[in-house]
Amino acid sequence: MIKGIFLFIFFYFLLLLQAHANSLLENAIALKLDKSKEWLNLLHYKKTLLGSYRSEADTATFFLSSEGKYSPAEEMKASLIAISTPTKEFPDEHAQCRFPARTIFFKKMLPDFKESFKKICPLYETFVKKLSTKSVSIVFSSYYLNNPSSAFGHILMRFSKQQVSKEGESFELLDHAVNYAANVTTQNALLYAIMGMVGAFKGEFASLPYFYKVREYNDFESRDIWDYQLNLTDKEIEKLVAHVFEMRQTFFDYFYFTENCSYHMLGLLDAINPNWNLTSRNPSIVVPVDSIQTLFESNGLIRKVSFRPSKLREVKQRLKNLNDIEMAEFNKVISSENVIDLTKELSSKSQANILDAAIDFLDFKYAEEILLKEGHIKSIKRSFLIARSQIEYKSPPLNIVLPDKEQPQKGHKSRRLGVGYGQNKSEQQFYNLEYRATLHDLLDSNIGHNKNALIEMGHVKLKYYPRDGLQVDYASLFHVLSLSPIEKYFSNISWKAQLGYQKLNDHQCNNCGSPFAEFAGGLSYRFSKLLIYTMMKIEVEISNDFIEKGYRIGVGSESTILLRLGDRFSSLISSEYIHKYAKKNEWIYKYSAKMRMQYRSNKSIELDYTKQETDWKIASNLYFYF
Repeated sequence: MIKGIFLFIFFYFLLLLQAHANSLLENAIALKLDKSKEWLNLLHYKKTLLGSYRSEADTATFFLSSEGKYSPAEEMKASLIAISTPTKEFPDEHAQCRFPARTIFFKKMLPDFKESFKKICPLYETFVKKLSTKSVSIVFSSYYLNNPSSAFGHILMRFSKQQVSKEGESFELLDHAVNYAANVTTQNALLYAIMGMVGAFKGEFASLPYFYKVREYNDFESRDIWDYQLNLTDKEIEKLVAHVFEMRQTFFDYFYFTENCSYHMLGLLDAINPNWNLTSRNPSIVVPVDSIQTLFESNGLIRKVSFRPSKLREVKQRLKNLNDIEMAEFNKVISSENVIDLTKELSSKSQANILDAAIDFLDFKYAEEILLKEGHIKSIKRSFLIARSQIEYKSPPLNIVLPDKEQPQKGHKSRRLGVGYGQNKSEQQFYNLEYRATLHDLLDSNIGHNKNALIEMGHVKLKYYPRDGLQVDYASLFHVLSLSPIEKYFSNISWKAQLGYQKLNDHQCNNCGSPFAEFAGGLSYRFSKLLIYTMMKIEVEISNDFIEKGYRIGVGSESTILLRLGDRFSSLISSEYIHKYAKKNEWIYKYSAKMRMQYRSNKSIELDYTKQETDWKIASNLYFYF
């Protein structure tokens, strides 16, 4: 009898909950919650060209409806019923526990939802406690040309246990980072580029100690880190943490130029506040600096900017602080790798300055070897540390002022449109039309950008001749130039790589089009306002106009002198002298001179003269950055 009463009560309770779930569903449908921006953002739905919806999430388990990837309405119905109905599942498998951000959404939109039951969620509660988030930052790590995936920089999220994010190892050890990156399955650079462009990698969110990323970017790769603390409310932080927890259950097809870290970090923020419209305000081809600039264009969203210098910048500052005698002693102990060679007659302050610089230098140059338990470098550093501990002088903190002009958000926009007018050797007039998808060349203003690098992708130059019509003069899939000016202890090979199409004007191929690839390596030097580089290069060109072979190989040299006056004016003179190996082997030359001035924010004007064997051109161009 008693058992029957309990069963009756239990089933009656289930019927009430089912009725309550149906009532909530009716209210949700009446309020059209499936069409709300918040719901669409939470499930990462985007409109297709035909006007329907498709979620960018690519894991079936992310959806509670079999039609969920393509139907916001069906997914909302399935989610609301699953979240508001109790089951005998393990706690962490219940919809409330798997999708806490959706639960928060329904609680906010449906007041009656609060009367429903609350599930205990051990995994989610552990995740929330581990992060213990008091503030959130978007972190930008600067450009790293030695890794294709980081050539344009990288952004991630920092979840800080401090109300105001702070720099310093004691704080980083406590904080966590949420990173979005491709799960790369190849080490082949060419294959990586192709797979990254067609979405062949899985893009995944991962949470990890923030200190790991600092170690990777600051120390191993010598990249500066910019921390942009967001002005979020406690409820927005709660929802963001919940949504990040959900995101760990799915992956996205990773596209190097579009659905990348820049795009998806803004997608996380759009999910917690649909009024920001961050992803829709970015260009279709998005790079990390675009995301940072978009955040700054959202009034009040950035609360604070912090800067963490790379280990390279710290070492250079240490050496800059040494006087001539201290610098000579530093050179001696670093060359001999023996602290015994340090002159003991020096003052305690001087000895401390030298050893501090030497220890930081070892950390910079041998960042990975230092982590090993034993080894030659580890022994050297240990001897330097012991010697430093025996000096009572306490060095002041290394003071590196935030480099205002290097702040990424202050740079020009990543896309560029150019129009111009010119004339060639035959007195033919022409009009230029140019588009560059991203990002920066040596003549662009270097505020906010790497002044020692050229990084371009998707660059097309068209010429219209009134007599001959429209022609493709140049098209580049990618063009990268990395300069490392000669400095004692810090010099690397400067290099260049390019793949594209160009018009040729020489004795072997006059006014013919040719796909080409080139690679160059050499040295660069800086003299005050001048930057000079010279390289040996090899290139391959393909054209039916090359008799017999259909291709030719060129080997030779390229040299450039770049002059920068202030932040807005640059000019360069460039020349190349290449031996072309075809049916008729001969030397072919090309040289050019350019001047460019940025006369307004995101606008510049250029004068360009180019001479290539059988032809020369002179033109003026107007550029718009957007």
